[in-house]
Amino acid sequence: MLAEAASRRSLAFMVGNRDFPARRQGAARERHDGLPDPTVLTAWGQRVLLTHGDSLCLADTEYQALRRVVRDDRWQHEILARPLDQRLKIAAESRRESQSRQSLDGAIGSDVDAGTAVSWLHAIGAAEMVHGHTHRPGSEALAPGFKRHVLSDWDLDDPAKPRAEVLRLQRSGFERLPPAGLR
Repeated sequence: MLAEAASRRSLAFMVGNRDFPARRQGAARERHDGLPDPTVLTAWGQRVLLTHGDSLCLADTEYQALRRVVRDDRWQHEILARPLDQRLKIAAESRRESQSRQSLDGAIGSDVDAGTAVSWLHAIGAAEMVHGHTHRPGSEALAPGFKRHVLSDWDLDDPAKPRAEVLRLQRSGFERLPPAGLR
């Protein structure tokens, strides 16, 4: 899907916490540009900060420790050298542990630190930020004059309840849309 889209228009991709194989292999195969995290997007005279968002979840110290491990090139190389079935088992267990912890902790510590997010926005001269990671789609003020737009995660495995969303920036602002195939 990414290769087809990239054949028609410019495509950029910022990896998330589970996307490191895409960072290592995807750009060449899919013909897209990898975006550093964070990235400043300038369009129609406005600046928008794009980030995966996990580095801003400062109160989640357990996740921040895990983040340091999984972002390490040596760790990624060792994981990718394992057979696919082992990698899938590791990923499934990691996801189960994460979901279990989220259900116990709720929202405590698993959201971006608003003060740090506003500091980032102020430093680059932007009023709006787009991030994922927390998977709580919506738009809200971080502080007066500063706004965030949180992306949806994508889960298309259940056709009865597919979950996916595209956030499109237009001259008039942001618009949330279902992907073309789900309209």
